[in-house]
Amino acid sequence: MKKIQYVIGAGLMLASTVFSLRAQQQDIGLPVINHDGKDCYFYTVKGNESVFGLLSRFGWDEETFMRYNPKAANLKKGMVLYYPMMIEQATQQGAEAKPATSMVSETTVPSRPQEDAAASESSIPQVAAEPFIYTVKDGDTLYALARTYNTTVADIFRANRGLRESDLDEGTRLRIIPGAPGSDMRQVPVVEKKMVGKRTYKTQAADTWESLAADAGITPEMLRAVNDSDEPLFKGKKIIIPLVADTTVMQSQRVIDPRENTTEGRLMIYKEVHRLGAPLEVTLLTGTTTEDKKRDLEFVRGFLLGLDTFKSEGGRVKLHVRQADTASLSAEALASDSVLDASSLIIALNEKDFPASLAAYASEHEKQVINVFDAKSDLYLSSAGMMQLLPPSADFYGSCVDFLMAGKPDSKYIFIAEDEPGDEAVSLILLERLIREGRSYETLPSYEALREYAFSPSETYVVVSDLNRRSDISRLATDISAAMESTPGVQISLVGRPTWVVFADQLKEKFQKADTYVPSRFFQDGDGRAVKDFDAAYQAAYDAAPLKSFPAYAAMGYDVARYFLPHLLKTGGDMNGAESCIDALQLDFHPERPEMWSGMLNGCVYLIHFTPYNTVDKIRL
Repeated sequence: MKKIQYVIGAGLMLASTVFSLRAQQQDIGLPVINHDGKDCYFYTVKGNESVFGLLSRFGWDEETFMRYNPKAANLKKGMVLYYPMMIEQATQQGAEAKPATSMVSETTVPSRPQEDAAASESSIPQVAAEPFIYTVKDGDTLYALARTYNTTVADIFRANRGLRESDLDEGTRLRIIPGAPGSDMRQVPVVEKKMVGKRTYKTQAADTWESLAADAGITPEMLRAVNDSDEPLFKGKKIIIPLVADTTVMQSQRVIDPRENTTEGRLMIYKEVHRLGAPLEVTLLTGTTTEDKKRDLEFVRGFLLGLDTFKSEGGRVKLHVRQADTASLSAEALASDSVLDASSLIIALNEKDFPASLAAYASEHEKQVINVFDAKSDLYLSSAGMMQLLPPSADFYGSCVDFLMAGKPDSKYIFIAEDEPGDEAVSLILLERLIREGRSYETLPSYEALREYAFSPSETYVVVSDLNRRSDISRLATDISAAMESTPGVQISLVGRPTWVVFADQLKEKFQKADTYVPSRFFQDGDGRAVKDFDAAYQAAYDAAPLKSFPAYAAMGYDVARYFLPHLLKTGGDMNGAESCIDALQLDFHPERPEMWSGMLNGCVYLIHFTPYNTVDKIRL
């Protein structure tokens, strides 16, 4: 309930002093006086009181208290004390951040969250001028953080697109963009009671502070303050009854969205920030070159098949397919594109050089943009609206090496010096890790030397190869299986490079005999029932077989539609809390945000294991 505030004129205590008595905003129960140009609480010392007791009672800061009351070290009965009102108090070191009279019902806000002194985040100043990273402490709330850093719950959600109320756990890292001190203060008209006179009254037996205040149209606190008395009334006591009238004054107040202070209200703010609940419009941005058109047509065809499979579920999707050249992806063109403005999901099929302008557009306009094919992009790290479906090289190769090192701890690793791994390869990262950890490995000068290598039946080996040509890979797999046959008891595994997945069908049997692992970002088992059903549906719809490619572009479009569209329809467009999908044709989905303020990465990495038991296992790392 909004507290009514009062202004009382001169003549009650000092003839030349004008002061106001306001209904106490934090239930301190003290009047307010203008002291040295500042609105201050004032209090008359009773007997046997101490500074410590008063500070504890009213929640005042000791340094501020002593600055305004330098003689309080020798506290005496009858001494008048002053303390600045909360607007100044809230900016002091160590003081509680309590809201002024505002658009919200009065609520005590927790103290400023404890500053994080971690070296990586530095100590946060009381008033921060630049965005900073804050680590959530036990007991923090979004409301308290917004009050402490002069911002709003909506702006905290905007700066941390991955944040939900349920994610505010201890240790969560948030990006905070503090506002200027006082940025949430506004001059607003307030109706106050102004004293226009006074009268002296002799109390009767039935009178109380409450009954007399009600008759005068003021509060009991005001009446007691005017008479400087908390004692019960008795018959015959002379007291002052102020005569008041309503007046409108402009007052500085903290203006807060009233929804910030309830769970339901913050959920409403969250939905507004993320534009949830709007009809689902999707735009596919395709390329313009001949190679792009061939790939993208396959993707669109698969996407339409995926869209068709859940139309009976009642969701409505409006789909746009647009060719996007450099000019149409400029910042100016994107900002004026009405189709993209209406779309909540944008799926871009760039295979390389994903446009930074589109990532910036996604963040600025709070859109969800899917980067389907470009694994070398890192725009998802800085753009909250981006999701990257294929993990970048560091994550991809690192996950593969972690699995091999943990799964084959006692194996000797064999590398071939004549290999040309290029800038990025499992072999390079694996060799570096083996050296760093002091693990067993050997480098042979050539594949000829590998064919003559004396494998021991008492050891296990992992041969790591960066061959590229199918004929060379086929010969190597044959050599490995021959070595195992000629040395009974020996265990040898072969680890290849990601391009080997292209030869999965042709070299399947040889890979199996050589116990082969192929790192991959995707894999489609052509013998699986789901893949065969998809191929049949594609043939029926388009009178052609899906294009054989790696990845299979049509299957990629089908998987994207089957994952994203039902989820977004179910949640009203919210990607936070998206569940994993492990039954897709080619690419599973497990999107996560590296940070609350970053975009999302689908970090699915696979080792395709061609086992000696005539099976092909898709190991998701």
